[in-house]
Amino acid sequence: MPDRRRVIPVLVLLSLTGAGCTSAAPVPAGGPASSPASAPRPGPAVSVADVARAAPGWPAPKAAYLGRYKLTGSSDPSFARAGLLTLFMRTITKPKKMVVPSGILSVYGPGATSVLYLSQFGHLGQRGVADVTAGLYAAPPAGTVALTAFTADSHTLTLVLSPSGGAPVTMRFTRYSADPHP
Repeated sequence: MPDRRRVIPVLVLLSLTGAGCTSAAPVPAGGPASSPASAPRPGPAVSVADVARAAPGWPAPKAAYLGRYKLTGSSDPSFARAGLLTLFMRTITKPKKMVVPSGILSVYGPGATSVLYLSQFGHLGQRGVADVTAGLYAAPPAGTVALTAFTADSHTLTLVLSPSGGAPVTMRFTRYSADPHP
């Protein structure tokens, strides 16, 4: 039996680059996250090198963006027809003990479910960025995510997921709970 720690990240990476499975997976209740008219357009890609040189933290107060979100639009429904995003604070011990922002992104497409981890939150001017990993927060980045729009009044944010070797996918999320814990 293969080691699951090695197989699962590979499956997620395959789905990110378009080489994933094509069998039908159930879409969560509520159906597709967007209609063609309301789907966000693909946004600009951000590289892993961009995230490495970013100043720490996102350009908004933590209380404004931490919480649980539901996917309300996607530029690529074949990758993300529905999804959930949780942004929270977690304690790390290396390189030194501190509390840092992190996230878990689960997206449901017609052929696969992908679970991705957001870490190394930073900002380039007013644009928030983060590394995206598959399997573990400490794994090498499988791509990046850029926060391209944030509306505190409606608690809506737009992320551009840029997988290594794949086309960027723009996703819009609306917060349904300020508490990141279920």
